[in-house]
Amino acid sequence: MRATIVLAGLALVMSLSCKEILGTQCTQSSMCRLTIESNTGWSGALGGTNNTQSYDGSGDGWIEYWGSVCYTLQKQTDAGYLRATFQETSRGHAETTAAFGVISGCN
Repeated sequence: MRATIVLAGLALVMSLSCKEILGTQCTQSSMCRLTIESNTGWSGALGGTNNTQSYDGSGDGWIEYWGSVCYTLQKQTDAGYLRATFQETSRGHAETTAAFGVISGCN
């Protein structure tokens, strides 16, 4: 429960602090994708300055979005890896193999 609260707090901070560094690759009229690669369970949040949404998953996946966003994802296990990549930009890529590791980034 504590990890979920910390993760939600990090997501809110990321979405507010990323406002200054967001790229312009994705717009409100152009759908974009955050690709997630993992061999374990993960959860997190993705959002912009006006909206943040929570996600849970296991293994590889993706989240589609519009506009400028930031994400925070956390591994749900002590083993394995978690990697996230924005397809439309070279910004915001992150990965971890740490136990219950957290990654974050902004497009």
